[in-house]
Amino acid sequence: MNDSTFFRLMCAGVLVCMSSAPNAMLIDRGIGLIYDTEQNLTWTQDAGLSGSLTWDEAMTWADNLIFGGFDDWRLPTTTQFGDPTCSLDVRGTLFYEHRIDCTGGEMEMLTNLYDPWSNNLLQNVNSTRYWTSTPYRDWIDPCVDYPNYDVACNLPNDNGIRTDFYWQWGFTGFGGINGPAYKTTLKKGNHRYAWAVRDGDVLAAVPAPAPIYLFVSGLFGLFGMMKRRVG
Repeated sequence: MNDSTFFRLMCAGVLVCMSSAPNAMLIDRGIGLIYDTEQNLTWTQDAGLSGSLTWDEAMTWADNLIFGGFDDWRLPTTTQFGDPTCSLDVRGTLFYEHRIDCTGGEMEMLTNLYDPWSNNLLQNVNSTRYWTSTPYRDWIDPCVDYPNYDVACNLPNDNGIRTDFYWQWGFTGFGGINGPAYKTTLKKGNHRYAWAVRDGDVLAAVPAPAPIYLFVSGLFGLFGMMKRRVG
């Protein structure tokens, strides 16, 4: 982290202490980062940084992202198909499954608490869906559960062909652009957006100057003043 980033973070921290409500849940850190106090996560303020990517590209993008002085970004996680928080289970085929109004995952909770689609703190939230890092059914082909699974596997010898699907989340749009938020499955070669997140608060990651550092710095400052006076 460079000195200018450190200074901006410290200034942001002072402003937060002075002006934020004690129970605020989304806090603008002032450097393009938003802290989610409920989940103890930091999101990039711009939800459109990635552009449209395949799942592999999205994972690589998040892993290599350096933003706000931090390099530990990742894609959000979500729950699997048995998420009890979802209000509706819509399963059309084995290729595409949908869950409505969930709160079990990180983007789901963000939606439930703060409504990113209309929240002025967040920028460029896309109407398309966003990749998560969670593979559909943990890479287990649902055909292995048939006939207990309620959608038939109609293709012969197709075990394994559905293991490259991943969960994604839409902040709006199920059944139309004004529809409810939802998550669905999609094969990883398709293009969707990615939203970077990191664990914790960026202010907590800023190291405070150690007492010995302040003491030595003060000595050097005093020595410099004395040298100038003598000169």
